[in-house]
Amino acid sequence: MSDGLIEYLACSLKGKLHESIIALDAEPYHIHVALLLLGLVPGDRPIAFQGAPEPPCGDPLIIRISWKGLDNKLVEYAPEDLVFNIENKKTMEKADWVFSGSKIFDGKYMAQMEGSIVAIFHDPHAVIDHRSNSGADDTHFFINKEIMPPLGMPVEFKISAENDPTVKKRVRCETKGE
Repeated sequence: MSDGLIEYLACSLKGKLHESIIALDAEPYHIHVALLLLGLVPGDRPIAFQGAPEPPCGDPLIIRISWKGLDNKLVEYAPEDLVFNIENKKTMEKADWVFSGSKIFDGKYMAQMEGSIVAIFHDPHAVIDHRSNSGADDTHFFINKEIMPPLGMPVEFKISAENDPTVKKRVRCETKGE
């Protein structure tokens, strides 16, 4: 999308394209397996429902999106820069992105069923989500038209492990019963 209300930073080509900034030419299970191969661990307690107020759990990630600008130079942004919050008239606040991992329901990997890869509006079916409280509201995030490339322009979507120990400690969710 190049304009409008959004709930996802990224989805698969079969996902909720009408609510997503970026359509990735990858399946959710490809992203999930790649994160596992990096040694990352998904959250062990998925959020209860879409828009739940509790933050999702999982190993922390760094996401960067880049493309060639008008002068053919590479421009790179954090995901929050692509999201405009109409409530406070600023870009989305910086967030801790985590490998939440998606729910399995009736033996089906729900991220694959729905094409949900990176959620902005908290989603228990997305592979990746963020820990900000703003993810509980689906009415105030829009595409930041000020920096978006033209519709259809190829972008590079990079996901890497966040190795900063303070971030890891901050996003670690205690297992029930600990």
